[in-house]
Amino acid sequence: MDQRIITLYDEYTHKPLTRQEFMHRLILLTGGVAAAMSILPLLEVNYANAAITKDDDLFTEHITYKGASEANMGAYVARPKKENKYTSVMVIHENRGLNAHIEDVTRRAAKAGYLAIAPNALAPLGGTPAKVGCVGFCWGGAMSNQLAVNVPSLKAAVAFYGRQPEVADVSKIKAALQLHYAGLDERINAGKDAYVDALKKNSITHEVYVYDGVNHAFHNDSAPTRYNEAAAKQAWQRTMDFFGKHLK
Repeated sequence: MDQRIITLYDEYTHKPLTRQEFMHRLILLTGGVAAAMSILPLLEVNYANAAITKDDDLFTEHITYKGASEANMGAYVARPKKENKYTSVMVIHENRGLNAHIEDVTRRAAKAGYLAIAPNALAPLGGTPAKVGCVGFCWGGAMSNQLAVNVPSLKAAVAFYGRQPEVADVSKIKAALQLHYAGLDERINAGKDAYVDALKKNSITHEVYVYDGVNHAFHNDSAPTRYNEAAAKQAWQRTMDFFGKHLK
């Protein structure tokens, strides 16, 4: 697919453009209404495509709790079926909210031996338990970076194609960081070098991976035009290895 179309869709979902402007520009790129409408289902997320991680050996549940503003909040929780004390990992969703794909990622973390929780909003949690790690995607990746800045007790943070914190705040980071970037993601990558330079300058433990030729959201298997199986599997294995090193 024409990279300009994928870039346009990324602009629509993150800026965002209005639906009217997005469709107008899509029609111009594809050459007509019929072509645009045939491409549209390939661009839009379809959670029926999400890889389903079986939960036979897991305990899973949806929970509700009071947020910092006393509003009812929700989260999806998964852990190994055997009751035990498990290191916690927060899975932070993209800007589209808690969905089938993020729940699937939560089960993947649980299968690796963690108590994984995916809140449908992070801000009202009010604190982070000791020896916890987090992994976030897109908006959640930016939140992982912000948690690293603002929560000194955080042990490990993984950010998938997430916006970087202010360089001036990098010195506050105590957690080990693992950063995953898509080679074609110009919007997010614009801040990458300054962030990495600041991490080096402040002697912060970090790993940085750039996956050439893949797009923003390459880990999301419910987004067929951007998902890249090889990069997604490699990045997830690196994430689990990283958590194993810094959390267990």
